[in-house]
Amino acid sequence: MNDLIISYPPVTKASLFLHRVRQTLKWVFILALVACPVLNIITGAPAWSVVAVLGVFFVWKVFLSPDVLERGPMNYLFTFTAFAMIETALIGLLLSPGWLGFVLPIMGFSTLILSVLFFYTTSKRRQDGIIPLLSQTIAALIAVGVIYFKDGELSWPMVVLGTLSLVLLVMGSIAYHTTIAREIRKYLHTR
Repeated sequence: MNDLIISYPPVTKASLFLHRVRQTLKWVFILALVACPVLNIITGAPAWSVVAVLGVFFVWKVFLSPDVLERGPMNYLFTFTAFAMIETALIGLLLSPGWLGFVLPIMGFSTLILSVLFFYTTSKRRQDGIIPLLSQTIAALIAVGVIYFKDGELSWPMVVLGTLSLVLLVMGSIAYHTTIAREIRKYLHTR
């Protein structure tokens, strides 16, 4: 029984303090998750509480309780941009409609360009960022397809988003086909 090796680091004052801060913020966030919809119902205003609740969830998920397995820089970038686009979509749908079909595609192709640049600057060290980039590209293509079949026409930002995502998907599949296949096998591996 003397061969037992403890691999966990010892508890320090700093880690204990961060644990207490996280526990306190958890209760503050729970209070905010309850208070925002209640205040929204009482005031009878537009559904601003949905945007606030998603913002609280975003702060908790990204900064206070991040995923342990998916901690790569591309995953953080993908999560951040996805939450930003969802928040923008909610603001456009619930609080000030009319501009969403123009602004959201601009955000989409801007984040795609940022993700590609970030992937190429870190791809020598880490190629596990290909799955979030592939997911973002496919999600952009699906969004363009849904908008086209819904409206029958596309604005110029949607055309740019669709063209960029299609070019990235084709060029990435040609240049990184072995990496994509390997990462998908690792991602879907269950044993």
